[in-house]
Formats: sequence, C-alpha cells, structure tokens
Amino acid sequence: NPDDRRLLKNKAEVEAVNWISLPAKFPFKCKARFRHQQKLQEAEVSRSTHGNHQKIYVKFKSPQRAMAPGQSLVLYKGKICLGGGVIV
Repeated sequence: NPDDRRLLKNKAEVEAVNWISLPAKFPFKCKARFRHQQKLQEAEVSRSTHGNHQKIYVKFKSPQRAMAPGQSLVLYKGKICLGGGVIV
C-alpha cells in the first residue's frame, strides 16, 4: 500500500560519502534528494568520523516516502552539488 505510514522516514544514515565541496562546518542545512529528478528537499546534515570511515546523518524537514538502503542520497547548496553517499 503506497499510503502506508510505515514507508515514511525523516532520517537517513549515509556511508561511502564522497565530497565535491566539503562544507566548512557541521551540522549544516542544505537540500537533498534520493531519487533521480526528485524535487529537492530541505534537510540538515551532521556527521561522525572514525579514522578514515565517515557517516553522515541527514534529517529531512518533512517525512520522505520509501527511502531504502542502497539508494544514493545527494546533497546540494543552491545549484552546487556538495556530494553524497549511499543510504544504509
């Protein structure tokens, strides 16, 4: 059922992060999407780093439908792509 509320999530944990333009500080606000040509969504990004391993945590302003592990999540500031990673 596409209207099932269990499909809604407002947080994503992201690994295998690649930065094109590393933000100056964390947490920061930006826009994000996890589907090709999806409307950009308002989000806040925080991170944790353990050695060379980095995870980011993306909290969306409004719940998102059907985010799934393995999907790519991409971050934007205006029209500039900051980078992205894989939802776990």
